[in-house]
Amino acid sequence: MRILPGFTWCPRTAGVWRGLLAVATLAALLPAQGAAQPVSGVVVEKDAGTPIRGAMLILIDGDGVLVDRTLTDAAGRFVVRALSSGPHRIEVERIGYADWSTAPFRPGNLGPDFTVEVPPEAVSLEGLRVEGARRCESLGHGQPATARVWEEVRKALATESYTREAGLYSYTLRRFSRRLDRSGEHVLARASRTSERLPYAFAAGPIDQLMARGFVQPTDSSSVVYAPDAETLLSAPFLETHCFGLREGTSGRIGLAFEPVPGRTVPEVAGVLWLDSDTWELERLEFRYQNLLGGRETGRAGGEVGFMRLPNGAWIVRDWRITMPMMKQLLRGRLRRIGYAEEAGRTWLIADRSGKTVIHAESPTIFGVVTDSTGDLPPPAPVVVSVVGTGRAVTTDPDGSFVIPDLEEGRHALAIQHPALAEWGLPAPVVSTVEVRLGEVAQAEARVPTLTHAVAASCGGPPRPEGTVAYLGRIVAPGGVPREGMEVVARWPGESDYSGPTVPITAVADEGRAVSGSWRVRTDGGYATATTTTDWRGLFLLCDLPPGLEMSLTVGDAADEAVAVAELFRVKGGAGAVTETLIVPE
Repeated sequence: MRILPGFTWCPRTAGVWRGLLAVATLAALLPAQGAAQPVSGVVVEKDAGTPIRGAMLILIDGDGVLVDRTLTDAAGRFVVRALSSGPHRIEVERIGYADWSTAPFRPGNLGPDFTVEVPPEAVSLEGLRVEGARRCESLGHGQPATARVWEEVRKALATESYTREAGLYSYTLRRFSRRLDRSGEHVLARASRTSERLPYAFAAGPIDQLMARGFVQPTDSSSVVYAPDAETLLSAPFLETHCFGLREGTSGRIGLAFEPVPGRTVPEVAGVLWLDSDTWELERLEFRYQNLLGGRETGRAGGEVGFMRLPNGAWIVRDWRITMPMMKQLLRGRLRRIGYAEEAGRTWLIADRSGKTVIHAESPTIFGVVTDSTGDLPPPAPVVVSVVGTGRAVTTDPDGSFVIPDLEEGRHALAIQHPALAEWGLPAPVVSTVEVRLGEVAQAEARVPTLTHAVAASCGGPPRPEGTVAYLGRIVAPGGVPREGMEVVARWPGESDYSGPTVPITAVADEGRAVSGSWRVRTDGGYATATTTTDWRGLFLLCDLPPGLEMSLTVGDAADEAVAVAELFRVKGGAGAVTETLIVPE
């Protein structure tokens, strides 16, 4: 017996080449029909305007034929190509939400800012009764609850199929083979090997052959065993020859069970597709083989396929396993199980088209999205995201996304350095903290920090006292060169609400360099006076100033006590932070 998942099966590869040939033939016909017209735009939630990332966007022509499809990027943007100038429409699918379709449009009539607004209508479990949908029925004539669950399963399977078809990733696969005893509890032999740069982690055989000859097909000296992949489960022949029902699982899971319809005599599969009932995300397929020779002696013939959704909306097969009995023929044709043969595969590493590692089984990965300060659009220019304390830093892609693989397990803090902050010499503030685990992809979201955020972080981090203002000053020479060691004196009425000893007044902190210039506070008649010196960047910082406070600032040379600059500063509420550059003469 051979256990042979389809990714090493030559006829499957031939099927891929046939698909490429069809695409090439279609491309050759395009000049006669008119050049393909790109349809680009952005998908957002209606009213809120929030970009929807990782949604499956499908372009359909006037005859209802699927023309092109893609996943929206981190900014909700998309590009698909129409093959004619006739009417088209766009369908948007995302896990856990109702599907949405635009009104018909003609590709040539669209502007550059085509926006698809999708109502955020979540799929509800309300009224879904598993008890009434346990009976195995065809999807077209079964319970509405079964059809509702199948629709979410279909979206995940269709996206996994698209991920492979579009060649979004290449896979390094670790394969494990084991031989078990009759009970299946003791390992008699084991082996492993690694395969690199595979176009997918798992695939089955051609659906027509599976339906005609079954999922276990005998050869001259052994048998070839197949497990159902996404394309198999989505195919019309499979749906026509299997019935479906619902099952309740543990830990809030719900299962879509399937089995062959009566009358099927070829080796078949029955199983359950398990979903998380909170997120509607497909987690696992568990299946068993039926109609095998040997009856009860076949034991636990079956397997499982694990799915994983990446933060960008793509779905992948994370792992798979097939277990089959090893049989011995006795007298009078009787069969006896003498053990099990088990074949398994685990996605060890996934790289994108540029070769960048996205997932590694031995280390965690952070996938993140950075938006501008509004939280809706990508930053106007790429920004640098760093993992605090690790020395790891990456630059965001144009859509604001970033990937940081090969991290240590545990909690990590992310910081963003914006050019405007660097100009002021401010350290990158922490914008997000993420918990990561081995072999998993954690998702992070952050906004580009504003100057107010960065100054607050330098004051000790948000939240600062409500209504207070931070004053960040920079002392420079006429040519813009920072003046280090300049004496700064802040003076305010002693009867005001602001007093130095009870409110933090600190110098700007910076990683890796010592900061001088701690504040010295004293009273002088009816006034309080605080004195410091500028740091190596010419900076000084006053934190938590109450609104309405009137303060005088004088800047001079500490050596000869000469005053170079004097100004009166009135704190205005609501600003959060104020920055000011003061120029002193040489």
